[in-house]
Amino acid sequence: MAFAKGFLRFAGVTGVSMVSFGAGVSVFGRAWPVLNEKDKQLANERSLQSLDFIKNSTLYKQLAADKSFELLSGSQLIPEAHRQYHVGQGLLNSPNHMTTDPIIFLNRDQGKMYCIAHLGAQTVGTDRKIHNGIIATIIDEGLCLCGFSKLPSKRGVTAQLKLDFFQKAPPESTVVLEAQVQEFRGRKCVITGTVKTLERSPIKVADGYCVLVEPVWFKYLNWVPVFT
Repeated sequence: MAFAKGFLRFAGVTGVSMVSFGAGVSVFGRAWPVLNEKDKQLANERSLQSLDFIKNSTLYKQLAADKSFELLSGSQLIPEAHRQYHVGQGLLNSPNHMTTDPIIFLNRDQGKMYCIAHLGAQTVGTDRKIHNGIIATIIDEGLCLCGFSKLPSKRGVTAQLKLDFFQKAPPESTVVLEAQVQEFRGRKCVITGTVKTLERSPIKVADGYCVLVEPVWFKYLNWVPVFT
């Protein structure tokens, strides 16, 4: 699952959805699937509860106070015409999947990133635990986002992805991907990351290793408006 700068894929558009911020944290006007008024109210309540939990966490407070990190909004990064085909903004955009858009803290200079996401009741497999495919998507897209700024044109695709899974998280878990650029040279960047639950005694869910490359033909995509 490779994607370019601004979550551009070779065969489409994909990426990690994120929360938008004004003064503090707020729920942006995301396009929920067709719901009745009662379900819409419940969805908004779940989103607010999830965001309250995240913004009251020690990690969030530390990162929000650190001026070296920038806060990103995924809904603004995915072109509106492509959102319905996008994993986070489309398939997983529901109160029972990604209850809120993941929150991204990115330090381009240090090549470091945190992604915080709340995963709902329908992101589980047959074992009633968060499906490894959901975690793999978060890792792939998150590690790429972390490394984009280190490539010449700020665009790239996944050339190699290695994942090690450990303990599974229960449904309604808030997870954190911590990513770090390990090395970069020319059109190649190596990024590693770890996913844990956001709690006092965190569960280690998975480790990821990503080789991000910028294909030569990406120079022909300079006209495409993407994340900078």
